[in-house]
Amino acid sequence: MRPFVKELKSLQDVFGYVNDVEAARQIEGIAEERCRTSRDAQRVAGYVIGWHNARADACWAGVADKWHDLKQAARFWR
Repeated sequence: MRPFVKELKSLQDVFGYVNDVEAARQIEGIAEERCRTSRDAQRVAGYVIGWHNARADACWAGVADKWHDLKQAARFWR
């Protein structure tokens, strides 16, 4: 059971992070709505979104391998 759960957790981490990145993108709209005239707020929102997007791209790049590893893991329920 442990190898399967290990691979599943790894894949869930990627999907969880990508979901977090999507939620972080709301910062852009909030900054635009509430801080439209603040260049600093716009800049910070851009940095946060850019940083998360770069990390998400790196995480997502390995998702096919993680999916393959999960498919290859022994199923404990058989």
